[in-house]
Amino acid sequence: MRCAWAETPFGTVRMTEENGVLTELCFSDAPQERESADCPVFRETVRWLSVYASGRQPDFRPKLSAAKTPFQAAVRTALLSVPYGETVSYAALAARLHTSPRAVGRAVGRNPILLIVPCHRVIGKDGSPTGYAGGLARKEALLAAERTEGRTPEK
Repeated sequence: MRCAWAETPFGTVRMTEENGVLTELCFSDAPQERESADCPVFRETVRWLSVYASGRQPDFRPKLSAAKTPFQAAVRTALLSVPYGETVSYAALAARLHTSPRAVGRAVGRNPILLIVPCHRVIGKDGSPTGYAGGLARKEALLAAERTEGRTPEK
């Protein structure tokens, strides 16, 4: 397992890879010593982040690790189908997957690959930006940036 860090307009992200696939992409706000590894999947992830940060939907995706359970895989597939700049409620995803909003919420909360697997696009039934591993302020900034396609967001 190797790690690397990248700066984005939304904050520092930490990438983890194993066997050439991205296993984790998370926000890493805590200062720490950073000894970054270099490998093709990190370069591809940084390229994806660069396109995304420029206010456009990337038309490619780095190689991602498999989801841990079949249900998490189904939720990941559903998340990847949410269009750039749009949102979906937990209830709507649950209806699509024939399960409960709570089960969807648990799976979304366990998403280890933020941004690329766009769990920030999942909102409450009432339209509120509920829960996000990167923090609600960051979730709102990501959604706002996607709605303003082509404009680089402020940090």
